[in-house]
Amino acid sequence: KETKNEDKKKPSSSYGKYGYKTSLGLRAGFTSGLSVKHFITNNGAIEGLLSFRWHGFSAGALYELHKSAFYISNLAWEYGGGVRVGLYDGYYYNWNHHGDPYYQNRNVTTVGLVGIIGLEYAIGQIPFTVGLDFMPYFDFVGRGYTFIDGSVSFRYVF
Repeated sequence: KETKNEDKKKPSSSYGKYGYKTSLGLRAGFTSGLSVKHFITNNGAIEGLLSFRWHGFSAGALYELHKSAFYISNLAWEYGGGVRVGLYDGYYYNWNHHGDPYYQNRNVTTVGLVGIIGLEYAIGQIPFTVGLDFMPYFDFVGRGYTFIDGSVSFRYVF
C-alpha cells in the first residue's frame, strides 16, 4: 500500500515540473499571435508560435529550458532558441544609401534564428499560465536584420 501511495504523489516524467504538460494561448507584443507549448521532459518544452505583423505572418519553433525563479512556487525562468520563417506581403521599412528611411512595396520571405528569455508563472488555482519574455530574431534570408520582440503570453493549461 505504501508503494501505491508514493507512486500517486510522483509527477509523471513527461509533465513539466510546473504542473502541466501542454498549454495553448495568445502572445501580445510586437508580433502578436498564437502560442502552444508542450513539455517533452521535466524541464524542457517545445513552443510553436504563429505571429502576425508587417502585412504577413511568421511561424517559429523553439526548444526552451525551465528553471525555478526567485524561490517562488510555479515561477520559472524560460530560455532557449529555435528557428522561424516569415512571409510578408506589401510594404516594409528600409533605408536608402543616404541612411534615410523609406518603405518598399515587395513580398519578402525571411528565414532565421530566434532566442527567448523570460519568466512564466503557472497559476495553481486556475488552469492558466502568464509569461513575460524577450525574443531576439536574427534573419539570415530576406530582410537580413536583427529585431527584438517582447510579449506577454496568456495560455490555457491542458
